[in-house]
Amino acid sequence: MRADAVVSVVRWVTGTLRGYLALAAVASVVALASALVMQYGFGLPPCDLCIEQRWGFAGAGALAAVGLLVHRIGISLRVMVAAVGAAFLVTAGLGFRHVGVEQQWWPGPDTCTATGADAQTTDELLDAIMNAPLVRCDEIPASLLGLSIAGWVVVSALAMAGLAALMLARSRKVVR
Repeated sequence: MRADAVVSVVRWVTGTLRGYLALAAVASVVALASALVMQYGFGLPPCDLCIEQRWGFAGAGALAAVGLLVHRIGISLRVMVAAVGAAFLVTAGLGFRHVGVEQQWWPGPDTCTATGADAQTTDELLDAIMNAPLVRCDEIPASLLGLSIAGWVVVSALAMAGLAALMLARSRKVVR
């Protein structure tokens, strides 16, 4: 890909509301794919708070995908960008909650993650629960550049929420 083509794509993504929605959908897919790679590729099972953050990215991505389609029936792109930005802000809040638990700023949930969905009998279910890995929300299983996975959730979700706010501010100036 030529450099000018890359510049054109970047300008479209950061210069239009549709571009932001496309970026938000892709960013959500990348975040969810990364979580699955960490879980299944690197053997880092998620805790309950990690699962909540996945739902946040899934919600933001779904709203972004819907936003790319529904503007054709009269729903404003600005409304959809605001909704996606709010979803990313909620996701950042979920990530911050998890960071606080990891740093012992406040207590985390008392529950642990256990699966046994493919068990056929109660004995198999009990065995699956008893042999499931204990996933604690207050331990940091991995970090990159001094930030835990939850910390990177906060950074990435805040960046996407901030970009949504910037896009809305820019589009408001254009409308006036």
